[in-house]
Amino acid sequence: MNLDLLKTELIHDEVMYLDPFNNARGNRAVGVSRDLDINPLTPEEEAVVGHDGRSKSISRGAAAYLLNADITRTLADLDRVLPWWRVFDEVRRRALINLAFSMGAQKLLGFREMLGWMRQGNYEGAATCLLNTAWAKQHIDRARRLSVMLRIGIVPVGEDA
Repeated sequence: MNLDLLKTELIHDEVMYLDPFNNARGNRAVGVSRDLDINPLTPEEEAVVGHDGRSKSISRGAAAYLLNADITRTLADLDRVLPWWRVFDEVRRRALINLAFSMGAQKLLGFREMLGWMRQGNYEGAATCLLNTAWAKQHIDRARRLSVMLRIGIVPVGEDA
């Protein structure tokens, strides 16, 4: 897996914030959309950042460290809830990681029809299902790109983040 490309895609979709902000849920967040109310910094992460991330800026290095930790957690969550997800090619795996990163692996399970089509190898059906979700209506450009990645296993030209 090209982790550098995955990170670039996630930073493009989520944006990297060095200053803490209130996200769409009204929760405190920092870095690449790290929701500190849902996922507070661990003691190890606080040691790297130098504080709890809630009220002071963080460095780019700290944001990168948190992103790596969040990707590691997302991969573990996907392994736990969708043990079959790693059978897909890299582009489709990156699309699933991107979705799980955005909403959480547990909420991704709510996309039952899409995941069912994926598991059967019906990528056209999976891509269509993704575009028909409320999430897709909130994240139009991201959803279109991810649906192409699911459908054909290629990042759309000019849209590789």
